Amino acid sequence: QGDNPGPYHSPAHGQGVYRAGGVGLFLVREESTRLAAGDTVAVSGNLPHTVQLLTANVRFIDTWTPLREEFL
Repeated sequence: QGDNPGPYHSPAHGQGVYRAGGVGLFLVREESTRLAAGDTVAVSGNLPHTVQLLTANVRFIDTWTPLREEFL
């Protein structure tokens, strides 16, 4: 939780995000999307993105395609 988002990153993998709890912003380049519990967002690979937590205890579930071997 804080006033500033985390650092931007742009992995080659596409990413799907499901917000399981809390509220946060999902930022892709200059656009931001507010995500609350139950919301989803998808981002293509190689696009700079980050998150900013707006509440405590934010939980999210990420999926990637293709599979990210480093997370197994």
